[in-house]
Amino acid sequence: MDPYILEALLAATEIAVLVAEAIAQESRFVVSREIAPAAAPGQFQTGQARVLVGVDALLRRIASRFEAALPRVLDKFQMSGFRPARLDGQLAAVGRGGALRYRSAPPGAELTWVFMFHRETKAFSGGDLQINGVQLVRGQWVPSDAYRSVPAGQGRLALFPSRYPHQLAQVTGKSGSFADSLFALTGWFIR
Repeated sequence: MDPYILEALLAATEIAVLVAEAIAQESRFVVSREIAPAAAPGQFQTGQARVLVGVDALLRRIASRFEAALPRVLDKFQMSGFRPARLDGQLAAVGRGGALRYRSAPPGAELTWVFMFHRETKAFSGGDLQINGVQLVRGQWVPSDAYRSVPAGQGRLALFPSRYPHQLAQVTGKSGSFADSLFALTGWFIR
């Protein structure tokens, strides 16, 4: 599954404003722990990040930047008849040692997008967006072992059908400061 990637969606000054807004809201983020299947049967891996919900204005601001590309995106994924009724989402901050594991879309979601950004100078490595493949098992889409990796890049936006779960790989770095996190704004266009 190849996502639709947009680069340079925002200018560096606009991203700096987003980072400052996220840092200013640090106290509103809540710790989120995820548990996901590991490579060996019966074992699990965990990820930890901080998540902020209630970011509707931010979601609309970013979505307005790629609105013109939406018809091409929908065409690429053979979803040209889809008309979003609403937008939902959250902002995650993934710091040293953290990760987001197997994020599934909410009910009714058809198109998922992830916008990644961070403070300059980047103080971490890792955090790549991994979009898992799926397979149909007894009428249900379930994650497969295959995935497509999108490097965590400043201002990078990836769009893909919501049936594909995604995750952010572990972030490593010297700083444990919240300000040095990888920020990932995830949006879902819902039918």
